[in-house]
Amino acid sequence: MTTPGWYPDPFDAAALQYYDGQQWTGQRRPSPRADQPQGYTLVARCYPPAAQPWAATPAEYGLAGFPVQDDEQPTGWLPVVPRRHRGRTPLIIGLVVVLVAALLGAGWFFLPRKDAPPFTFGGKEIAKPEQVLTQAESAVMAVVASRHGAKNADTRCYFAQPAEPPKGTKKSDIDGALRCGPVLFVDGDTAKPYLSIPVSSAGAKDGKVTLTVAGTPSPKDPDTLPSTISLRRPDSRTPPSAAGGLSAPEPQAAGHDLLIAADLGKTVLGDAPPNAVIASRIRGVKLTKLGKIDRYGTGDDARSAPKGQQLIAFQTGDAPGQAGSGVSPGNLSVSVDKAPGRPLPDPDAGQSVVVAVPTSATSVELVLLDEGLDQRLSLLDGKPLATNVAVLTRKHLTGSLSVNLKVRLDLTNGNASATATETITASRARLEWWSGTTHASSGAKAFLVVDLRLTTIDSAELFGVDTTWLTLAPTGGTPIKARNLASGADKIFNVFEVPASFTTGTITISGSSASGGITATVANPQTFAVSIPAN
Repeated sequence: MTTPGWYPDPFDAAALQYYDGQQWTGQRRPSPRADQPQGYTLVARCYPPAAQPWAATPAEYGLAGFPVQDDEQPTGWLPVVPRRHRGRTPLIIGLVVVLVAALLGAGWFFLPRKDAPPFTFGGKEIAKPEQVLTQAESAVMAVVASRHGAKNADTRCYFAQPAEPPKGTKKSDIDGALRCGPVLFVDGDTAKPYLSIPVSSAGAKDGKVTLTVAGTPSPKDPDTLPSTISLRRPDSRTPPSAAGGLSAPEPQAAGHDLLIAADLGKTVLGDAPPNAVIASRIRGVKLTKLGKIDRYGTGDDARSAPKGQQLIAFQTGDAPGQAGSGVSPGNLSVSVDKAPGRPLPDPDAGQSVVVAVPTSATSVELVLLDEGLDQRLSLLDGKPLATNVAVLTRKHLTGSLSVNLKVRLDLTNGNASATATETITASRARLEWWSGTTHASSGAKAFLVVDLRLTTIDSAELFGVDTTWLTLAPTGGTPIKARNLASGADKIFNVFEVPASFTTGTITISGSSASGGITATVANPQTFAVSIPAN
């Protein structure tokens, strides 16, 4: 900005006129030309005809920095100095040209056109229009920085003038918002690169209106430029075509070791493997969606993988445990490289769980901890760990039976003998890992429970079948003797410990048992098949 002071009058070479830093004031006084001191020479100036309705600023005539002060020698007079280096003049002129070109190329440099009509707001000329645009551009730069947006050298603000001014308004009137761009934010549309910055009147003085610039855009996101407005600036710059070559920026990086529930935005997860299931006694969980992702979220909330880490996303659903279904997030955690698990967040409907893990991680596991049983599922490939209880994730655990057998027993007590006929029935077989408080010996094993009941001919009372009479031969496997897991000596609860993958076998009822001094021997051994559907 030109320093206020007395300068040679552009309309009258014999006078000085006062310039207040913004405009010529009309105050004049005689030029001190007659008092020119010895050793000084007057710098020649060319001025426009006085008939012109405008007058350029002192800066436009090369007078910036040389006002004539009241109390000192006129600084418009320059000392006479011998020109010993005339060959440097072209170089200096060239440097000045380069400097001016650089300033003009900067996005925020204003050099008002002398023939530009004024900008008005509500019919009144706008005071300091360049300052209004500069304030708006500062606000835009702050928004772009805070929202991780994109801008370029063509990004600037403009006054918006209606192409067809409303009736009763001036053609030079601007509307109530500046248009600033091009700018783009994450997931932005290149067809919508301009922000709107509201302006309002802060009052008028000397026939000019002062505008106040809002600190933030409204609405918050860029939009298209309406065809009903034209964009103008005091320096006559025009906006670039479309988005000026801008592209929407990529999301900024998420925090290291992040574990959150989030919307995935544009990212689509694939289905998890069908065997991605873990379970315990009363709870179970299955993965429904699983995959590595590049980003999650949309717009300002979008994030990409942290440096040196990868993002894994998954969704879960309920699966049955041995004696129930459903799982609480409090029972689930995520463990990386066998470190202690971090509790799983509780996603809202449609959300996924997103975890950031080192790209070098060799294990990332979803952990279900329930009643002391630790079950794990790899989040790298969706496979259950081999140490899990396999039978808990089987699809089929029961099979129907139709057993109704007549068994003859030879009874002796050492002194006498007798024969009795008993009925043995069964309607169901099932696989389980827990039976009462006892569980199978490993995750690869299971208990096969067959509800065998014995009824005597002279009584309707039900009894358990003697454990020593029962043997199971799995198809293609080694015979397995029954075990009695009942807690009381006078009770029977028979099970066979079988591979968790058991599907078919044959149970044989034979042999002898002794109780109360009486030996009972099965006189006609019986067999029946047991079958449970495979997965």
